[in-house]
Amino acid sequence: MSKQAMAAVLAALILVAGPYRPARASPATGEPITMWVPARGGYLPLWRHVAELARRAHPHLQLALEPIWDDYTARLTLALAERRAPPLVVVDAMTAARLAARGFLADVTDRVAPYGGHPAALTPFELGGRVWAVPAFLDPVLLYANEDQLRQAGVLPPQTGWSWQDLTEAARRVQASGTARWGMGVNGWPPMVMFVWQAGGELMVDGRPWTAEEPVVQAATYYRDFVRTGISPPAPRSWTEPPDLLFRASQAPFVMGLFSDPLETPARPGPFAGDAAGPSGPAGFRASVSPVPRGPAGCATWAWSEGVAASQPASARALEAVGYLAEAVARAGWMPLSDPDRDQATIAARVSAPCARSLPAHPALWEFDAAWMEKVVVPLLSEGEGAPDSTEDVRRLLHAAAGALQQALTTQASR
Repeated sequence: MSKQAMAAVLAALILVAGPYRPARASPATGEPITMWVPARGGYLPLWRHVAELARRAHPHLQLALEPIWDDYTARLTLALAERRAPPLVVVDAMTAARLAARGFLADVTDRVAPYGGHPAALTPFELGGRVWAVPAFLDPVLLYANEDQLRQAGVLPPQTGWSWQDLTEAARRVQASGTARWGMGVNGWPPMVMFVWQAGGELMVDGRPWTAEEPVVQAATYYRDFVRTGISPPAPRSWTEPPDLLFRASQAPFVMGLFSDPLETPARPGPFAGDAAGPSGPAGFRASVSPVPRGPAGCATWAWSEGVAASQPASARALEAVGYLAEAVARAGWMPLSDPDRDQATIAARVSAPCARSLPAHPALWEFDAAWMEKVVVPLLSEGEGAPDSTEDVRRLLHAAAGALQQALTTQASR
């Protein structure tokens, strides 16, 4: 979806949503408990499903889900700071630690503990040894492949699953056959941290950007080679041709998308409210779904999650509701909702679950992510003078970026 189209959709949604009305404080006993949920992002049906499961198990629970269509994070932060947020709020993995560090969220560790949960889902919501939100799902990145283009190029999926080398070789063969303009698209998505994990490295370790440099260099070199070898369009062009649109339009045989993205059914709209199916390519094609390629250190896939938190000051009823929602999430199985005809994607997501990872919670995660994109990802995916060409160029780029990344991690969350 282009920025212009997204802006038009957002403007229309704002008109539908109407003016913003401040939420009330914690309701009195017997009144519904208001829960803010971001309407954009594809997860609203899942939140409704979880809330319904909780209500069925505990009929006295009254939840009133209030979808927020625009500027969710900014609106939520302001409402929390002014102590006028609703009792329950959905927080994403990027902002949870920031809000918790500012004292805006209640400690819900004891409410979550009885139900366990996937470590990758809990990680973004754990800070200082405590849990600040109940994660509702685990949405891993999967590999989608255009089976028709692979067959036309004589490419057979590997029997033992894809590897880094398998993916790039297959992408080049399909591209060389003339059945696709590009082999795959990368533009900051999928997140490069996933390749760092697959190379055996870590990011954001004990307040530092990384500890072992070599896996980061190896991952960055592989990521850069998508552009350097012509498999992916370079930045800034790639910002206007997102990978999922290239795939939907049959301009690339591979894309890495979330399980919640129905990319194996190209004619279906995307998960974001108002999205069309994207530019149309040939009249439909068959797509397969599998776990993302393994790296030198094995499997790892980036996963997204959102959690429900109790805003401060938290009432006993709000904390009770958090516990009921945690119970419902465990019953729902930690996976986003999927249509019955997406069996292949569901299987791939379940296979990927043990390999799912997420960045650790940090109050300055926004600052780190912005610096990572500006200082590392954009230069890696660019062409022309100054773009890293050799492995040593990549190493020098990372050395130059290290200071900015370290500064981002030491940024005070209250800024």
